[in-house]
Parts: sequence; C-alpha cells; structure tokens
Amino acid sequence: MVTLKQIAEKAGLSISTISHILNRQSPRYNAQTRERVQKIAQEMGYIPNRYAQVIRRGRSGIIGMIQHAGLLQIAVLKSQAAARAIVAAGYRPLAGDSEWSGSGIQIICATMLDLRVEGLILIDPPATFPPEELERFQQHKIPVVALGGVRMKGVAQVRVDAEQGMAMLVRHMAALGHRTLELVVPTLPPRHSSAVNWPTLERVAGFRQAARKAGLTASQAQVAFFGEPNDIMSPYANGKAAMEQILARLDRPNGVLFSNDDWAIGALAACAEAGVRVPEEIALTGFDNAVIGEYAYSPLTTVAQDFEKMAQEAIQLLLERIQERDQAFDTPLIRVPGKLIVRRSCGAHAVKSFRPS
Repeated sequence: MVTLKQIAEKAGLSISTISHILNRQSPRYNAQTRERVQKIAQEMGYIPNRYAQVIRRGRSGIIGMIQHAGLLQIAVLKSQAAARAIVAAGYRPLAGDSEWSGSGIQIICATMLDLRVEGLILIDPPATFPPEELERFQQHKIPVVALGGVRMKGVAQVRVDAEQGMAMLVRHMAALGHRTLELVVPTLPPRHSSAVNWPTLERVAGFRQAARKAGLTASQAQVAFFGEPNDIMSPYANGKAAMEQILARLDRPNGVLFSNDDWAIGALAACAEAGVRVPEEIALTGFDNAVIGEYAYSPLTTVAQDFEKMAQEAIQLLLERIQERDQAFDTPLIRVPGKLIVRRSCGAHAVKSFRPS
C-alpha cells in the first residue's frame, strides 16, 4: 500500500503538506502544487484512508443504494439513474444488491452503517423490508428515501404516477376503437393495504376511471387479478399464464393491458405459441418501458417512467435531510408523470410518444 511518506519523497515535499493536499483538500497550496501531488499520487496508486477522513471531516461523502433487481430491467434502470444523480450531487454511490429479507439484507445494511453512508436510497423496497434495519438508520440520523416500492414509515418516496399512466393507455386504446378491454394485475393479498399494494391499486383506479370517461361499461372494461407479484428471477411467467387463460375464452377482449412490461412480454409469447396475431387479432400493452419491450416481435406500447427525473427528486429530498440532520422533516410522496410510448402491439402502427396534458 502506497503511503504518504512515499509520495512526499517522490514529490520532494513534507508529509504534512501531502496530507493537507490529498486528505484535507487544503486550499493553502497553489493549484500547480496540488495538481502535481495529485498526479503523483494517482500514478503511484494511492488510496486515501476513508476511515481517517470520516474522523477528520465527520462525513464520508458516500450515499448508499440498496436494490434487489434479479432480472427486472426496471429496477436496474432506476438504480443507474440514482447512481448518476448521486455523482452529480458530488457524492459517491455505494450499491448493494440482495434479497429484501434474511441475512443478506442485514449484512448490506451493516456494511452501509460501518462505512458511515450519509444517506440511503432504497430501490423499489417491498413490504418485506425488515423494519428493524430501517430503525437502525433512523437511530443514527441517516436519512432514507425510497425510489418506488412500498410506503414506509418515516421514509419519503418518489414514484411514477401509475394512475395517470394507466389512464393514458386506456384513452389511447379506446381512441383506436378497442371497445372491450381487460387489465391484468397481480392478485391482492388478504387484508391488503394501499401502502403496500399501490402499484396495483393505482393502475386499477386509472383504468376504471378512464374507461368510464371513454364510455365503456363495466362489462366492457374488466380487471383480472392474476397470480402473484413478479418473481424477479422469472418475471414473464405470470403474464404468459394469464394470457393463455384469456385466449382460451370465448369472450376474448379486443385489448389486454398488463400491469408491467414483463407480464406483457410473457403474453406475447403465449400469443405466438397459440398462433394469435398481435395486434391484428388482439392488442396488448405493458407498463414501465422496459428495454426488452421495444425488441419484441410486436413492439410493446407502454408507459415510460421518467427515471432521471425520479432519481433527481429522490436525491434532492435526501440532500435536504443530510444537510439538516437534526431537523424534523415530513415524508412526502412525490408522483412523477409517465409518458405514453406508442408501438405496434396496440394496433397503432405509427411510432409516437405523448406527454400527459
């Protein structure tokens, strides 16, 4: 390991001077000297003692991120946007990927605390996130913000406006002439709570409200609760199974809207196996704008989440809380509008995008 003494010898300066330049970023030395020392340190492979810096400055300059993405492209895209926003704010991101329960999440949380992260971003945390781990961060006055996921006590949250997004899809499908629509969403657990199941509840609310405004009756606009929330290591299976059941019915709808793109991709596979053409015989839409949807054999019409905007809002909330640790903050819920992405799967062959009015 390269030491300050070795850098000092090569630079012809005292150890205290090298320490002030590298570890304390002191402005007392001219720019030429600072640049020369930093260049020498970089060439020699010097790594600062992070613990020593924390003790001196009282801060680490690190913001933690925890996710459990599996094969879910959307969680990965959110994490990338969050990391960019953290860097743009002058901090360094420290990412951890683990299951949301068990020893894995405990180890990651302990690591974040050991490294003195100044704030924490949770990417799509589920209801299974251990409350005792969240309490540990709160006890240390380390602010936590959720980017998507469930509502958590004491945690501000930024997420897509799912109700608005689903309403845009319904209006678009109705405008194309699809008069029987079906929304496929995960089954709600017994005694469901709006805080836990907002992705489903908001999509259902947007679907029903927009369908009524489009003049569709309850029988023309139905909601199918199917399966469980996504298995992150097999995200397409539920959509395929749901579509197989729909295709077997005599009262097949004109269009099927899925709660996410992964389920819609599974539905496209079911249609291909059954020899049902999309959109000629049945129209499909997804939600989220996962990358894979653009490359499906019938590219998916969907709603894009504005990940960059969401991440910037989340980091701004976190920075406010980092700068005023002793202040009592509220825990707002910020909904960021989505954007309608029109592709072939809905029956509109021209590729367009629409922002909400």
